[in-house]
Amino acid sequence: SATMADGAEEPAGGPAARIERKWSDLGPRIVSGLLLGAIGAAAIVAGGWWSASLAALAAFFMAWEYRRIVATRHGGFRPFDWYFPLLAGAAPLAAHLSPDFVYTLIGVAAACGLVILLDLSKGAKWRWSAPGRVFIACAAAAFVFLRDHPQVGVLTAVWLVVVVVATDV
Repeated sequence: SATMADGAEEPAGGPAARIERKWSDLGPRIVSGLLLGAIGAAAIVAGGWWSASLAALAAFFMAWEYRRIVATRHGGFRPFDWYFPLLAGAAPLAAHLSPDFVYTLIGVAAACGLVILLDLSKGAKWRWSAPGRVFIACAAAAFVFLRDHPQVGVLTAVWLVVVVVATDV
């Protein structure tokens, strides 16, 4: 059995097997990336509730994953942890209903602040939970306003989704 530079034992099969395992799921990842990109592009081009709903769904799952990561690292799951994913999912829908970008972001940030206060009252570690919560909800709301820009909204939003999907594959 080979020894790596840091003194640890090389896993069975050596470096070639490790590289093969790393890239073995590339095909399915590319297919899922293309499928998600096509769904995202279609919803964005359709606009209206379609793009706002896509942004809401994406924000919900991003917030749920962020909550899971923070909860795993800092004290485990708490029963009230589902508040923030719901808030993040509601932010783009609020943006779709509101004609004013600034007031919508202020409202979303204020709602995030209330959820953060609830977290703090239950013993959450604000340093990790607060910034991510505000960022996810405000970014999702801003995406809806970006998409709704009359001259460049559709192309810019499609480009943004394609870049995100491509970097995730």
